[in-house]
Amino acid sequence: MSDLSPSADLQPNKSFRLASKLLLCFGLICGTFLGIGGIFFFSLRSIEKLNTAERSSALGEISELYLVGKNLGQIQAEVVRHVVASAPAELKQHEELIAQLTQANERIVSGWTGPAESGEGRLYANVKEAEVIFTRRTQELLALSRVDQTDGPAAIALRMQAPAYNAFRETLAALQAYEEAEARTIATTTTTQIKRTEAVGDSLLTFGMLTVLGTAWMVIRMLRALRKDKRSLQISVAQYERAERERQEGEARYLMLLENSPNAILVLCDDEIVLINPAGLALLGAERPEQILGHPPNEIVHPDERSEIALRTRQVAEGKQPPTAARRLVRLDGSVVEAESTVVSFLYEKRPALLLILRDVTQERLQEKQLRAAEENYRSIFDNAQEGIFQNTPEGKYLSANPALARMLGFGSPEQLIRERNDLEKQGYVDPTLRKEFRDRLEREGFINNYEYQVKRRDGGAIWVSENVRVVRDAAGRSLLYEGSVQDITERKRAEEELRRSVERFRSFTEATSQIVWQTDPEGNVIEDLPSWRDFTGQSREEVLGFGWSDCIHPEDREHVLQHWSECKRAQVPYEIEYRMRGADGAYRNFSVRGVPVRDAQGATREWVGINADVTGKKRAEKELFESQLMLRTVLDNIPQRVFWKDTNCTYLGCNRAFAGDAGFSNSQSIVGKTDFDASWSEFAAQYRVDDRRVMDSGTPKFAYEEPLQNAAGRRLWLRSNKVPLRDTTGKVYGILGTYEDITESRQAAERIEQQAALLDLAHDAIMVRDLQGHLLFWSKGAERLYGYTAEEALGQKLSTLCHIGNNDSYEKANAATIVRGEWFGELQQMVKDGSIVTVEARKTLVRDEKGNPKAVLSINNDITERKKIEEHFLRAQRMESIGTLASGVAHDLNNILLPIMMAAPILREETDPAERDKFLDIVESSAQRGADIVKQVLTFARGAVGDRLLLKPIYLLQEVAKIAGQTFPKSIDLKTSFDENIRSLEADPTQLHQVLLNLCINSRDAMPEGGKLRLSAENFDVDAHYANMMPGATAGPHVLLQVTDTGTGIPPDIQPKIFDPFFTTKDIGQGTGLGLSTVAGIVRGHGGFLQLESEPGHTRFKIFLPAKETGQSSGDSENEESLPRGDGQTILVVDDELSIRQLAEFVLEGNGYKVLLAEDGPTALAVFAQQPGLIDIVVTDLAMPMMDGIMLVRTLRRIAPRVKIIVSTGRTDEAKSSELAAFGIDGYLMKPYTTRTFLHKLEQVLRGGWRDAA
Repeated sequence: MSDLSPSADLQPNKSFRLASKLLLCFGLICGTFLGIGGIFFFSLRSIEKLNTAERSSALGEISELYLVGKNLGQIQAEVVRHVVASAPAELKQHEELIAQLTQANERIVSGWTGPAESGEGRLYANVKEAEVIFTRRTQELLALSRVDQTDGPAAIALRMQAPAYNAFRETLAALQAYEEAEARTIATTTTTQIKRTEAVGDSLLTFGMLTVLGTAWMVIRMLRALRKDKRSLQISVAQYERAERERQEGEARYLMLLENSPNAILVLCDDEIVLINPAGLALLGAERPEQILGHPPNEIVHPDERSEIALRTRQVAEGKQPPTAARRLVRLDGSVVEAESTVVSFLYEKRPALLLILRDVTQERLQEKQLRAAEENYRSIFDNAQEGIFQNTPEGKYLSANPALARMLGFGSPEQLIRERNDLEKQGYVDPTLRKEFRDRLEREGFINNYEYQVKRRDGGAIWVSENVRVVRDAAGRSLLYEGSVQDITERKRAEEELRRSVERFRSFTEATSQIVWQTDPEGNVIEDLPSWRDFTGQSREEVLGFGWSDCIHPEDREHVLQHWSECKRAQVPYEIEYRMRGADGAYRNFSVRGVPVRDAQGATREWVGINADVTGKKRAEKELFESQLMLRTVLDNIPQRVFWKDTNCTYLGCNRAFAGDAGFSNSQSIVGKTDFDASWSEFAAQYRVDDRRVMDSGTPKFAYEEPLQNAAGRRLWLRSNKVPLRDTTGKVYGILGTYEDITESRQAAERIEQQAALLDLAHDAIMVRDLQGHLLFWSKGAERLYGYTAEEALGQKLSTLCHIGNNDSYEKANAATIVRGEWFGELQQMVKDGSIVTVEARKTLVRDEKGNPKAVLSINNDITERKKIEEHFLRAQRMESIGTLASGVAHDLNNILLPIMMAAPILREETDPAERDKFLDIVESSAQRGADIVKQVLTFARGAVGDRLLLKPIYLLQEVAKIAGQTFPKSIDLKTSFDENIRSLEADPTQLHQVLLNLCINSRDAMPEGGKLRLSAENFDVDAHYANMMPGATAGPHVLLQVTDTGTGIPPDIQPKIFDPFFTTKDIGQGTGLGLSTVAGIVRGHGGFLQLESEPGHTRFKIFLPAKETGQSSGDSENEESLPRGDGQTILVVDDELSIRQLAEFVLEGNGYKVLLAEDGPTALAVFAQQPGLIDIVVTDLAMPMMDGIMLVRTLRRIAPRVKIIVSTGRTDEAKSSELAAFGIDGYLMKPYTTRTFLHKLEQVLRGGWRDAA
C-alpha cells in the first residue's frame, strides 16, 4: 500500500499544470473574439452610411416624379379651362400658365439619366417620350381652340389629347412605382446586412463566453478527480483485507452449496468417483454415497456414450474446455436418464481431478420433443392456413407472416412482405389515423376481435380485412409484439354495400313515391310495418298485420279481390287488379294494384312485394275526357259554323253535322275517308285542294277570306273561311283544320248598304259599318276625311287596328256596351293615319237582321278635337278664377307659416339648450313643410290639365280639398270630412274632380259670410235600374256618392233649375263669372255620373254620383317608410347660387356616405370639374344662376365630358321639361322644394344606372 501513496500525491500537480494551459488558451481565444467583434462593428457602421446615401438619392428622384405629376395635373386643368373659355384674355392667361408648367417639367425630365439598357433606363425613356407627345398634343389643342370655338373640333381635339395625358400619367406612375420599389429594396437590403452582421457578432461573443465557461469547468473537474483518486487508493487497501476474509467465508459457503445444489456434482479422481452430493445420489437412484463412491464412472454412463465421455475426459486433461452437452446415464435400477454435463479439471486434495456437474434434463428433452412435434403441426397450419397469420412489432414492422397473408397483400412471399413493409401506419393502412386508434385500444384491452379496416396492397389497390389480434407482453407488462390473424372480407363488404344500396334504394323509392308499397309472406300475411299503407288508410300497425289489410277494401270489391289473390298465389303469377280502398278520411279511392312473387334460390316464393297506385285522378280524367269529347261533339254539331279537318292527302278525318249536311252526307261519320271531289261542291274541289295544300306546305294559317260554295240543295253561297295547319307535338304538320260561316245574307246586306252609302258620303260626320267581329263593311267619305284612310285601305280591316292608341281600352268598353244596350254615346280618342290624336263624339247603334239577331254596328263619329281644346282652356280659366278667390287665404296662411320661422332664426343663432334648439328646429321644419305643401297644391291645381284617368280612392281627394280649404277659408267655417273605410275606387281625372269639389266648397264658403259648417263626405251607393230610370243620365251599377253640405243661405227654388247653365250667377259683377257650377256639371257628366241638389235656407247639399270600379290598391295609397339610402364614397358636385342650399347639401351628403364638392356658379363649377378629371360621379346643378345659367353649364359639361351624370334642380316645372334640356339627356330632375329622402333616393337611382327621367 505504501508504494502507491507517492504516485497519488503527484496527480494534483499534473492537473494544475493542465488547468494553467487551459486558462492560457482561454485568454488567447477571448482576445481573438474581441478583435473580430470590433471589425464587425466598424463594418456595420460603414454599411449603414453607404445605404443611407443610396436611399437619400432614391427619395430625391421620387420627389421629382411627384412634382412632375402635380404639374401635369395642373396643365390638364388649364387645358380644359382654355377649351371652355372664349375671351382672348382668358385664353392668353391659360396658355402662359400651361407654358410655365410645361417648361418646368421639361427641365426636370431632361435632367434624368440612367443606363439605357436597364429597366430604370427604359422607364425614363418612356417618360421622356410621353412628355414630348403630350406637349405636342396640348399645343395642337390650344392652337385649334384659339381659331375655332365651336363644340365639335375642340371636343374632338380634347379627346385626342386626353390619351396622351393618360399615357404621360401612366408612364410617370410606372417610373414612380419602380423608384419606390428600388428605395424599399435598398432599405430592405441594408436592414438584412445589418441584421446578419449583428447576428455574426452576437454568435462570436456567445461562443467566446461559452469557451471561457467550458475551460473553467474542465479545470474544476480535473481538481475534483485528483482528490477522488487519492481517496480511492486508501479505500482499495481496506477492500483487499476484507476480500481475504470473504474468501474464507466463501469456501464454507461452497461446501454448503455443494450439499444443497439442485444439480448433481461428482468429483472423479484416478478414474473413480470420490465425491458425490445428495442431488447426484438422487439422480443415479442411490440412497447412500457408498453405493457410488469408489466405482468407475463408466458404470453410470450409457454404453453408447462411453467413447464420447472418454474423448471429453482427454480434452479436459489437455486443458481444453469442451462445451456443455447432454449425456445418457444408467441409474442403479437400470433405467436411463438424460443429463446435461459440464466437466471442469481442478486439483482435489492436490491430485488432478475432474468436477462433473450434471443437470437432469430428461423431462426437458421429453417436453422439447413434444414441442417440436407441436411446432411442426403449427408450421403446417401456419403455412397452409387460408387466413393470414402474422406477428409484428407495436411500431408496425412485420416479424413473421404466413403465405396466405403475403398473397392477400399482393407479395410473392412472406419474406418479401417482411422485407418491404416496415411501417404499417404509412404503408398498410388506407386511413393512417386508424393505426393509432387501433394501438390505443389494443394496449388498453389486450386483444381485439373482428376489427375491420381497409389495407393497402403492394400494387396500390385496397382491400377490406377483419383482424383478430392480441398483445404479447414480457414479465414487466411491456408490449413485445402483436400477433393475430387476418381475413379478407372485401367480397363480403362489397356484398354488404350492394345490399345496403339495394335496401336504401328500396327505402328511398318507398319514401319518394306517392304510391303505396307493400310486402307480405307467401300466404299474403303482412308481417312487417307498412308506413305508406298506414299513412293512407289510417290503420295502426297491429290492424295491418296478417290479413288486416283487406279490411280497407270496398265491401263490394273485397270478395273478388281475395279470390283473384288466391288464384295468382296458387299459379305463382303476378297479381294485377283494380279496386277501391278506404282512406283515413273514410273516402274511397280507386287504386291499380300490381304485386309480384319474390323467389329464393330453389324457386319457391319467399315473399310478395307490390305497389298500389292511386288512379282516382286518372279515372276522373278518363270520365272527364269522355264527357269533354261528348260535349265537344255536341257543341260542334249544334253551332252554326261549319267545321272540318283533313289529313295531308286532303282526305276528310271528320267534321260537324252542319258541314256534313252541306256536303250532302247524312251524318258526320259518312264523310270520313272522302275528299272534296265526293262532296256536293265537287266543281270547286280542285280550287279547295290547292288552297289546302298552300296552308299545309307553308305552315301559315289563313283567316277570314271569302269564297263561293254550292251546297247539297244546289244553292250558291258565300262563305267566310278560316284554315290553320294541324301540328303534332314535334311541330310537324299532319293535317288541316277549317271552319266557315255563311255570310251570304250579310254580304247581300252590305251590298244594300253600299248602295245607300252614296247618300251618306255627303255627310260631314264619319259614318262606318262593321260586322260583329269588328271588320269594316262600310267607310264613308266623311270617315276618309276624318281618319285619312281610303275606303280601299279600310274595308275588311278592324277599326281598332287602324285607330288604336296604346293601352286605351275605351274602344272595347264602348263596343261591349253597344252589344249589351243596343246603343252607346260618348267620347273616344283615336289615332288618324298621320299619327295625330283626335277626339271624336261617337254614337254607336246595333243593327239587327230580320230575326232580331245582331249582325252589324253602325257608328257615326264627329270630330270634336277643337271643341275639347276650347273646353280645356275654359276649365283652366275657371280654375284660375277659383285660385283668385283663395289668394287672400293662401297669403294669410303663408304669413302664419313664415312668422315662426322668422322668430326662431335669431333664437337659434344664440347659445341655446340642446333640447330647446331641437324644439325650435322642429318648428322651423314643420312650418317649411307646410309652406311647401301649400305652394305645391296651388301649383298642381293651377297647372292641372285634362289628362289620363287614373284609378284612385276618393278619400285622398276629400283630404286634399279639405286641406286647401282649411288653410284658406275663414276660421269661422267649421270644416269636417267623413267617409266609408271600404270606399270603392274611381277611374277618373284627379285634377277635374279636385276642381269639382273645390268649386262646390268655394260656393259654400260664399254662402256662409258669417261662418257655418261645411261637411265633405264619401260613401258607397248602388244605383238600381228603378233609380236609374228616375234620374236623367244615371246608369245602374255600383257608384261612389260624394257630398258637399253647408249651412249657408241656400238656393231659392226658382233659380235651382238654372244654376248649372253657363255664365249664370247671382253674385255681383267682378265676384264671379257663372262658370263654376256649369264646369262641375260638365266634368261629372264626362265621368259618366250625375248630380242632385237639395237646398233650403240653412241647408244646401250637392250629391255627386260617379260610377265605381272594384279593384285593389289605387293611386294615393300610402307607402311604407323605408330607410335612407347611403352612398359608398362617390363624389357629388353641387352647384347652386344659394349658400344655404349648398351648405345643407354638403351636410346631408357627407352624413350619408358621399364626398362633396361645392360651386356657387357655372364658371366655378367648370374649374372644379376640370381639376377633378374622372373623379366626379354626379353633378347636381340649379338652373337659375348668375353669370352662367344651368343650361349653359350643362351644355359645357356635355361638351367636355359627354358621359357625366347630371341632375337638374329647379322650382319651375316648365324649366324641368324644356326641350333644350331634354336634348342634353339629363339623368334626373329634382323639383324644389324637396326633402332629404327625395334627394338621396334620386342620387341612388341615377348612380344605380339605367335610370333617366323623362324630359
